Amino acid sequence: MTEPADFTAALVERTVLVSWPDNARGGATPPSEDWQDRAWQEPTLHEIDEGSITGCSVLRWRDDPRPDDELVALSLALVTRTAPAA
Repeated sequence: MTEPADFTAALVERTVLVSWPDNARGGATPPSEDWQDRAWQEPTLHEIDEGSITGCSVLRWRDDPRPDDELVALSLALVTRTAPAA
């Protein structure tokens, strides 16, 4: 009989959904066009997904050591072009 393998597990990707504000026409107000270029400067950002749902952006982070609240604040700041809250 073979020895059981040593199983390991790790959380390698965290997902942050940033919703865009509504506009007066019943749609959503998108962020500035250059926000993704700035976001890609973050070394642990793995993927940006606009997906099939309008009015939001999904940022997927991989191997990022920051706590969840910092990562959410950073994601929001990247999309809105503001400084993260301290």
